[in-house]
Amino acid sequence: MKNFDASSCKNCAWLPLDNAGHLYAGAHLKNWSRTFRVAAVLDEDVKPDLLQQALDDLSQRAPSYFVRLRDGLFWSYLERTDEHAVVKEEDNLPYRPIPLTGNMQPNFRVLYCKKRVALEIFHAVCDGSAAFHFLVSLLTRYYELQGVTISDFTNALSCADTPTAEECGDAYRKHSDAEVPLRNPKKPDTYFRPEPTIPRYANVIHGVMRVEDVRRAAANYEVTVTEYLAAVLMFCYLNTADEPVTSPLRVSIPIDLRRHFDSQSTRNFAYMFDVSFDPKGRTDVEFTEICAALAGQVQEKSDPAILRHEISANVKTQANPLLRAVPYPIKKLVLRQNYKKSQLAFTTFLSNYGVLTAPPEVLPHIRRAEFVLGDTPYQPFNVACVSVNDLLTLSVGASHPDRTKQQFIFRFLASEGIDVRVESNFFE
Repeated sequence: MKNFDASSCKNCAWLPLDNAGHLYAGAHLKNWSRTFRVAAVLDEDVKPDLLQQALDDLSQRAPSYFVRLRDGLFWSYLERTDEHAVVKEEDNLPYRPIPLTGNMQPNFRVLYCKKRVALEIFHAVCDGSAAFHFLVSLLTRYYELQGVTISDFTNALSCADTPTAEECGDAYRKHSDAEVPLRNPKKPDTYFRPEPTIPRYANVIHGVMRVEDVRRAAANYEVTVTEYLAAVLMFCYLNTADEPVTSPLRVSIPIDLRRHFDSQSTRNFAYMFDVSFDPKGRTDVEFTEICAALAGQVQEKSDPAILRHEISANVKTQANPLLRAVPYPIKKLVLRQNYKKSQLAFTTFLSNYGVLTAPPEVLPHIRRAEFVLGDTPYQPFNVACVSVNDLLTLSVGASHPDRTKQQFIFRFLASEGIDVRVESNFFE
């Protein structure tokens, strides 16, 4: 087996996990793996044969995606697989766990249903931004096979190119600072309420709305769209709680580090921070108060100097020589516990991908996009959104049948003057 060589990643047989990938790999359970979903709804029904050909063609151009998780003596790693993923018609619930053992398939699946193309992928392979980049590249090749000439591959991978070291390497290590000291952060006081879950149950509700309506609503409170949606989530938790909320509400938000460190990584390169509001047990909190408290928090915590310090501390902790010498089965127990602690440190999470970009010849064929985070054993409720062609889709996923929060969120947005069209994978 040829070891990882960043200068020739097209031909390497394995990849070391990146800083975030180690956590997701160690956290997976027998019946659960951190799986999320990105999708595009096209302007015509999908041609599955061409989609399969496009996927096959990408296998050599995008080697960091065509991998499967393997356990080593001291760490797990990603092994290249020549077994091509098979495009399948969707016939089950979304973001089911990706099988990590017992087959040679890469740790993702590509699904289609009428006009929708979906990519579901194990989080140790890549983050949401890299997943959308792969989806757009897949669609770009798909339209190339239909005779469309692509004039600009800035926002997609071209099968005519060769994968680069920048794409396949560990961006966390590349952009970290070795001088940053180790840290042992204190778990903040957080409002967290465990909710019952149903195994392998996924209720997804999409709210489709005009980007301009959401921007206008956010501007009314002088906050960003991300801060506005985080405030909506906090307001939802306050108004659906069974008793007064006496601890700070914290919404965990991932930030794409590529936008701050000029990286072309096709793997994980994101950092999670949280925005917070403390209601102090009050039951008369107004939405305007939450927005005022959140205003500027996203920009403050997105400062490149702060981000570099945070990722450097994480990388240094993982590179500790004492930790490296510990056998992987023991490491896995520690990683699993650390993942649980990280999930209990916030109330809920929100991911705003932003605007999906694609080659100009492909973009008109995408009616809208979807982003569904998937649940965890500790966080059964999740919210994510993505915009394309002036439509923002807010997707709420849950692994339990209660829809109280979903109803509150979309009714509140409607009360703000936002025209919302709601779709669900459950019809009752």
